[in-house]
Amino acid sequence: MPPSRAMLTSAISSPRQAASGTSRPQSAWRRVVREVPGFCAPRPEARQEGIARRAADGLVRVGAVEDDAALRQSAQESEEDQLARILAESEETERAEKRRRLEAQASQESEEDQLARILAESAATAEAEARARAEALRRADDERKPLTTAEFVALWRATEEGTGVAMTDIEAGTLVRTGNAAGSVSGATQDKAQYGRLFFGATRTVAELTNLKASEVFVDIGCGVGNATMQMACTVGCEARGIELMPDRHIVGHEHMWPALQHAIGERDGPPPKVGEVVLRQADLADPAIAEFLSSADVAFVNNYNEIFGARSCKHGERSLDEHVARVFACMKPGSRMVTFHPLALGMDAEKVNEVRRDRGLAPSADASFFTKAQSTLAPGPTAWAPRGEDVVSWSDGPIKAYLYTRTAQSLEKACFLCTNRKCVGKDIPTAFVNEESLDLVTECIFCGESRRPAERDRGESRRG
Repeated sequence: MPPSRAMLTSAISSPRQAASGTSRPQSAWRRVVREVPGFCAPRPEARQEGIARRAADGLVRVGAVEDDAALRQSAQESEEDQLARILAESEETERAEKRRRLEAQASQESEEDQLARILAESAATAEAEARARAEALRRADDERKPLTTAEFVALWRATEEGTGVAMTDIEAGTLVRTGNAAGSVSGATQDKAQYGRLFFGATRTVAELTNLKASEVFVDIGCGVGNATMQMACTVGCEARGIELMPDRHIVGHEHMWPALQHAIGERDGPPPKVGEVVLRQADLADPAIAEFLSSADVAFVNNYNEIFGARSCKHGERSLDEHVARVFACMKPGSRMVTFHPLALGMDAEKVNEVRRDRGLAPSADASFFTKAQSTLAPGPTAWAPRGEDVVSWSDGPIKAYLYTRTAQSLEKACFLCTNRKCVGKDIPTAFVNEESLDLVTECIFCGESRRPAERDRGESRRG
């Protein structure tokens, strides 16, 4: 509002001045300018200060509005936060309850679990200790050496002296001789079981011919009293097996000779020798139940001299023992070896079959035959334990022919052969040597019927064919 005249007059004249009738215009105007609001425009500095004050007042008011909005937003958010918190607390409660139930269940099962854990730990400890003992025994066994043949013979003779019974006396008794006569055996395919013993030097020669190793398994088919089996276990250090049809012979070896020999080995001076496991069984070669026991060996020996496993012993119309032996050999794994004293009916070996195939214009093949064959002669002669000489076998003082058969690797897992007939449609298709259903030996081509004849006849026919 603009100043009134009275305000101006009052501001210009002081009481003293009004009474004296004098006036001071300069000072009065300064008072007007200073004391009368809005009398004139404010100075620039004052104007800026005013603007600043009004702006500050406006900011305060704006800030207050914003604070109110923030409070309202906070109130809205607090409701959401409260809901989220309630949900989170509910979930946490559920989780805690679940944990409590699980802990309660675990506490109920803890005794059973602890027992199971203790048993498992005990079993694992026992297994680890067993492995450690086995490894220690293996290392100790690797350091031991088998007996020499001379040492074995000395222990054998010490056993005879200790028991007061010589091997020759046992062999002359009825326990061993029973079975030698025709009709004295009631086996599935044989009516006699001729006894004969392989002497110490010849047994060593068999081990040398087959290159028998300590890590391999040896089996004597028709082992008698088991002397060759025991010698292989003691002088090679390998697992050695034997089967014998006659129960009395088995008893002599299994219950008399081997325990007595083991006792002699234990009483021997010096470090213990490396001796393999000896497994003697009373069984029939023709029994399919014994097939795996025989065919799983790496080296086999068969004393089938002079057809004592053939026509001399087999029943009429039955498979011969030699046929059973041939089947055992065919079922042995590649690399296995077998020594016999009579040739087996296996047909031609791989070298001769491939020779015939080449002569007939056919390609040689590993499937042509499943074995190789070599012939040796075991002869009597002096040894370290028999300076005057030792025979090969107990029934003869002359040389004995030995036949070494070795299984070869082929495209089929089982033993097979190829036909040599160049016109045969199956001349390049392997044929299994053993019929799986009948267990018969397959001796002719299943495609053309050509027989697997002896090599000499095949060579003659190949020149004509």
